[in-house]
Amino acid sequence: MRHSELPQLPSLSYICITTTLNNTILNVTDLNGNTLLWASAGSVGFKGSKRSTSYAAQATAEKIAQNCLARNLVRVHVKLKGIGYGKEAAIRGLQTSGLKITKIEDLTRIPFNGCRAKKISPFVIHEAQITCCPKTYKLELVCHSFFLNEHFFELWLSSKKKRVYG
Repeated sequence: MRHSELPQLPSLSYICITTTLNNTILNVTDLNGNTLLWASAGSVGFKGSKRSTSYAAQATAEKIAQNCLARNLVRVHVKLKGIGYGKEAAIRGLQTSGLKITKIEDLTRIPFNGCRAKKISPFVIHEAQITCCPKTYKLELVCHSFFLNEHFFELWLSSKKKRVYG
């Protein structure tokens, strides 16, 4: 191929690091989002539960960095996504291999309100405390506002007495 027919490589590229609880995937793209290189902990040679370790993420990042340096991709932006263990290790592997990281973005989604909480059972006491009076050795209830009526409280208190003093 002539020099004019060689494909133009971008001077800047993105490395998208996706970490899950089971694997780490690195994807090298150009500025438009087209994939140039990719690697995962499974493709490097880690199998089973070893794919989710930080060492596997670092080895995957070093393999990607060697391929990037072979294609003359030196300056990269890093985009992180996921909750896995390999985020910091992957960045460390990219940096020690000779890539110049210019920007790091964390795109991990964070829930603002989360999932709906479980229904509170009327039989369970959540914020009540039972204390033992040192003079009379009787159990006293500090707060019992979570019970629907006194009957549930008496049942609960009798079960506690059996457990503690039975």
